[in-house]
Amino acid sequence: MKRYTRLIIVIASLFVLIIALTVGLNLWIKHRLPQIINENNNSAYQVTYGDVSVSLLNQSIIARDIVVIPRKALSAGEEKLGLFAKVPSVEIKDFSYWDLIRENRIKAGALIVTKPQATLFQPVSPARDEARKTMAKLDQIIYVRDFYMHEGDLKLYRGGISTMVADSVSMQVEGILVSPNTLKNIIPIEYKSYRTDCRAISYRINRFYEVRGRRFALMPHKLEIRDVKLLPLMGRRAFIAAIPEEKDLFTINMRSLVADSLQWGFYENEGFYARAKSLILDRVNANIYRGKMAPDDPERKKLYGELLREIPFELKVNTLQMKNSRIEYEEELDFDHGAGKVYFTQFYMTARGVASTFGRNKMPDVNIDVNCRFMGAAKMKTNWRFNPMDKSDGFRIRGSILNFPAGRMSVFTKPYINADVSGELDEVYFDFTGNANGAWGEFAVNYDDLKVKIYKKKDRKKKNKLLTAIANLFVKNDTKEKVNSTEVKVERLKDKSFFNLLWRSVAAGLKEIVL
Repeated sequence: MKRYTRLIIVIASLFVLIIALTVGLNLWIKHRLPQIINENNNSAYQVTYGDVSVSLLNQSIIARDIVVIPRKALSAGEEKLGLFAKVPSVEIKDFSYWDLIRENRIKAGALIVTKPQATLFQPVSPARDEARKTMAKLDQIIYVRDFYMHEGDLKLYRGGISTMVADSVSMQVEGILVSPNTLKNIIPIEYKSYRTDCRAISYRINRFYEVRGRRFALMPHKLEIRDVKLLPLMGRRAFIAAIPEEKDLFTINMRSLVADSLQWGFYENEGFYARAKSLILDRVNANIYRGKMAPDDPERKKLYGELLREIPFELKVNTLQMKNSRIEYEEELDFDHGAGKVYFTQFYMTARGVASTFGRNKMPDVNIDVNCRFMGAAKMKTNWRFNPMDKSDGFRIRGSILNFPAGRMSVFTKPYINADVSGELDEVYFDFTGNANGAWGEFAVNYDDLKVKIYKKKDRKKKNKLLTAIANLFVKNDTKEKVNSTEVKVERLKDKSFFNLLWRSVAAGLKEIVL
């Protein structure tokens, strides 16, 4: 009986000792934490919290109602810059008591941040090394192996303008290493794995555009974004009034963007690189609008080879695909008569070997295949090849359009040149070679019953009988079921794009055969 009594006393004593240690440790940590934060925190931020609980059994610390404020924001008259954050709870798991006692520094297995609300105010040109300085000072207070954030709401203001909003952001970074060497890098930490998920994100690119996305997921070797949108921040009239010279206005909606076998990062010399085995753009709906009311832009336009040569970092996409998309181009001479429109539906594109020339001595051709419906009606195929290493910007583009009802072009010709075309283009073929100075090659067409209708200038609904009759006198209305071909040579207008050169080459071929 005495043996059991002694055992009970020993167990009870141990239990009381554990409770006393836990209570004492809680009191000590609650007393010590503010000292560690204040003594070691020589960063630009003040950190406060509501209460702290410690579990000796689980080796965890939970701090609640954390507030992070820039120290300068506490002074009257100081500009509102830096990070402002409120965090309901932060849990530090698997922390070391001995490191806390000996080093006045928290070392732990994981840091878990739950539902933070953070806003970062930056100047127009933020300092590049700000993240490194902050990480170096934070590392003096706490070191963790793994970092987790759940359902955070993040905002970024740059120059007082809302630049980014990210809702319900979750993040995990595992195998973290911070050292004097890592602090020299643009990304001041090393890690073994990571993943970031976001319910919705928006980013203001400049005063003209904002990009949005939903269900954003970034992980090793893969990026996926749903409902991607590139949206203008102003209407067409306001855009035309805001630009000093002609410029395209883009509106893009995309069901999804997926980059697979993705690799990205920075070399030791801080050079950036991005590589992907495939990039798939699904159900893109793109509108490109050009208002001719703005003054002409006389600047020389660069072809795509030169644009790839000028990318100042390593970029490579083995296969770029666009699936089941719609591309439309609108051009407007004035706001009174509307825009002429050319569009492509059921648009499928496969581009292979898209890459910058950065760090390369040679590379294969960029090879682009397109299958689509021209103006929603005719089957169209093209193959386009060029090599970014070729400083003459040489290219070859071949294609065909089959069974095209010419009346479908009325949505472009009626508002743009006040005319309609009717008839059937049974077969259209082109094979052009060119460079930065022009294009040359063969154009061929087989058409039936081609006619032109020209409208009156003052009443665009009424036919101008005289001009229509004269125009049709010059038009050969069919090719008698034969494919007629001609040689084409067109000098490039250096202030126009590649597609302007292609369009003018096709138009030159039609003119030779039809007139």
